[in-house]
Amino acid sequence: MRFEVLGPVRVSGAQGDVDLGATKLRTVLAMLLISRRRIVSDTAIARMLWDGEPPATSEAQIQTYISRIRGKFPGIELRRQRPGYLLNLVADTLDLDEFEQRAASARQAAADKEIDRAAEEFRVALRLWRGPALGGVTEQLRLAEARRLEEARLEVLEERIALDLQLDRGPALVVELIGLVAENPLRERLRGHLMVALSRAGRLADALANYREYTRTLADELGLEPGRELQELHQRILRSEPRDEPGDDAGAGPTPAQLPPDVAELVGRRREVEQVLALMRTSGQTVRPAIAVVGMAGVGKSALAIHAAHRLRDDFPDGQIYVNLRGDGEAQVTPDEAVAEVLRTLLSPARGIPAALGDKEKLYRSWSAGKRVLLVLDNAESWQQVRPLLPNTANGGLLVTCRTRLASVGNLPTIDLGVLDHMDGMRMLSNLIGAPRVSTDPLSADRIVELCGSLPLAVSAAAAQLTGKSHWTLARFAEELGTEQKKLDLLSYSGHGVRNSLARSYRSLSSPAAKAMRLLAMPYSSHFVLWNAAVTLDASLVETQHLLDELVDARLLQAVSPQEQSLARYVFHQLVRSFARERLAEESVQERLAAFRRSYGQGQDRDHQVR
Repeated sequence: MRFEVLGPVRVSGAQGDVDLGATKLRTVLAMLLISRRRIVSDTAIARMLWDGEPPATSEAQIQTYISRIRGKFPGIELRRQRPGYLLNLVADTLDLDEFEQRAASARQAAADKEIDRAAEEFRVALRLWRGPALGGVTEQLRLAEARRLEEARLEVLEERIALDLQLDRGPALVVELIGLVAENPLRERLRGHLMVALSRAGRLADALANYREYTRTLADELGLEPGRELQELHQRILRSEPRDEPGDDAGAGPTPAQLPPDVAELVGRRREVEQVLALMRTSGQTVRPAIAVVGMAGVGKSALAIHAAHRLRDDFPDGQIYVNLRGDGEAQVTPDEAVAEVLRTLLSPARGIPAALGDKEKLYRSWSAGKRVLLVLDNAESWQQVRPLLPNTANGGLLVTCRTRLASVGNLPTIDLGVLDHMDGMRMLSNLIGAPRVSTDPLSADRIVELCGSLPLAVSAAAAQLTGKSHWTLARFAEELGTEQKKLDLLSYSGHGVRNSLARSYRSLSSPAAKAMRLLAMPYSSHFVLWNAAVTLDASLVETQHLLDELVDARLLQAVSPQEQSLARYVFHQLVRSFARERLAEESVQERLAAFRRSYGQGQDRDHQVR
């Protein structure tokens, strides 16, 4: 049986193609296939099938799809493994596996200086693609995963072309590269390949004109300049000295400059930014520290890290690398994938990347020793993702953002980011929708920021809504936002916003902690102490403490005065509480009623309620 996802999702056997039926069945099968022998949760499947609005019968429908897959492919190992399903495929039955194996083989051949074989292996890998990946699945899954797969295809394509240039096939590549650049106008490496191919075909004027076109496009669309490597290639072409690689001595690739765009003004974070700069610029240390920026969903960790990284560019002239570890989502980047992504950025295609994680880590440390490179690892979920990329000299730097404190970090400096103070929240709203609009009704603007809990993501979402609803007054928006049932709807835009951001933290919880979060959000007060929570949850103090600790670690609950744990007071951010109350629908009416009675009806005598 052959499973294929590099094009329309397809399964073929000895009798030909298997009829996969409806889109939703294809989607479930595709999710199991691309999970690469990892558990696919029920929640993830429901989100890709129903775009975050599953019907009441979603669990039964998912079970039906799983049963149909088992019926169509009786030989596969597909088992229930909570919180979802796990598919174990026989080796060499998935085209995506073959694609990656061929690409790894090509890179190893390039490292061994077998350029012809490497180029041919890349070509074989690329022939596995039959069109855009994941055809025939739901739009949600295609948007979530197809871009990642397409990025892998383009990287292999760029590496194959780089090898063809080494083999002096430049003139024959011109037509292909013109089409690729037209399809991907902002991919700088493809643009450089085209410039080299044109110059080798004797078309120097066209190569230079192509560079000028790219420079204008970058300036107009992003306000940026070409990277240093492309600028140097441009100068070599002007001197009639085109080369396809920067040099053979270390197998280095172009100097990376991958930081996402900086914000125009980072409101209310001056102290934290200066703290990052001071720690990164501390002199006389053996190893430059890695710094973790920690905080709840939507508090602005990424914006702070990226802004600080832009301020540090001159301190790291050998490059700045950005990797989204996707710890806030389903498809988290593994430690192996993280190191491989960094190596692909740093090294030329011909250098090759080892298969084993330990060998990748050694290569990274050997290459980075003595170099001044800044690494920004965004949305880390675990210490395992970060550890292989820690700087090993005083020259390298590492900025990490995460929602929870990373375990086993030793003396890793941590900046715990809280929400903005109210005045900074007002400044942020004013910057986003314009000071004149705020000045027309400052009291309503003040109320909007208050209802956003001064959470940067919420203020940004409110501003996006106000910008799109220019006919709304601030007073009307504040009134609508004050309605509990509408609040999270109004703080969402273009599929993003507070609800989706909090949902990613919520999905990381254990089932008991998620249940505790729902029930503890039900009482009228957002503040409580340990024994209150124990009564509501009908649990022992020890059990309750463990659940509260998990919620605090996930930044879904705040502990006030935690140094006195037995006296600690716990509080939900108002938007977290709104989110948790929305999820109360996951509890039965009997569960909710029992918790309500424990909290209000029989919670007076706590000695009898707390076991």
